[in-house]
Amino acid sequence: MRLLNWLPLFLAAAAFAAEPPTELVVETTHLPAECPIKAQKGDEIQVHYTGTLFDDPSEPFDSSHNRNAPLGITLGIGQVIKGWDQGLLGMCVGEKRHLIIPPNLAYGSRGAGGVIPGGATLVFETEMVAINRREPEVKEPEPEVKEPEPEVKEPEPEAKEPEPEVKESERDEL
Repeated sequence: MRLLNWLPLFLAAAAFAAEPPTELVVETTHLPAECPIKAQKGDEIQVHYTGTLFDDPSEPFDSSHNRNAPLGITLGIGQVIKGWDQGLLGMCVGEKRHLIIPPNLAYGSRGAGGVIPGGATLVFETEMVAINRREPEVKEPEPEVKEPEPEVKEPEPEAKEPEPEVKESERDEL
């Protein structure tokens, strides 16, 4: 009988737990021992994933594993939903993450492809397979073109009139 007294509390807790989050949830489920490079905006990455609906996690709506090929994207430039662009940042090769993505970071009220209804919260199991860092292009500095400086002429010293030569005989007269 005492167990029945707790039943309403358990049911309330279960109902609360079933509410989808309103913000991105990122849970690391596996972290490799070494992480020499972390994914950042602009990196070309390869990701394996399985996506399900929060309301029906039993049936995947998409999976790269079914195609035997990870998905290749450039991270952080809008090629994928915002929840992925944000949720995959900082991942290491070999790392696995569980992402719960609210509608405002997924497909919103429009849904997608007839398999994701409008307003759906999505759940992804992801694994980073590869990160290719795209270094920004370094432009060679252009050679500096110097304008020729105008010639500045120094004023020539005024020429002095040569003093007349005075002969010794004329000196005595002075």
